[in-house]
Amino acid sequence: MLKEQLEGKGIEADIVLHDQLFKRDEDDLSWAQWAESEERIVLTRDLFRNEYQRRILTDYRGIIVILPAMNTASTVDLLVRIWSRIAHLWTQGLSGCYRVIATTGRLTKRRRR
Repeated sequence: MLKEQLEGKGIEADIVLHDQLFKRDEDDLSWAQWAESEERIVLTRDLFRNEYQRRILTDYRGIIVILPAMNTASTVDLLVRIWSRIAHLWTQGLSGCYRVIATTGRLTKRRRR
């Protein structure tokens, strides 16, 4: 559904959902590691808090984008607004965990705590 809506807005995105590959209750670290090995960008609504956040940010070489919790239509609109910035991170070979500010569309890099 998200993939089709993005394509309808002119954004080609090869989206694979966590639950397509992993059990619903499997640790998201497995998902993030898979995405890193496949050179994919992780889009998530999880905040990567506490130990999980520290583990993922320590040596993660991929890109994780934390989206705000919102309905699918609003998420699509936000992704359309910021897609070029996400693509820029990718084309520049940058890595890390970035949080999206919904009101501004700004990407802020999350640092290890």
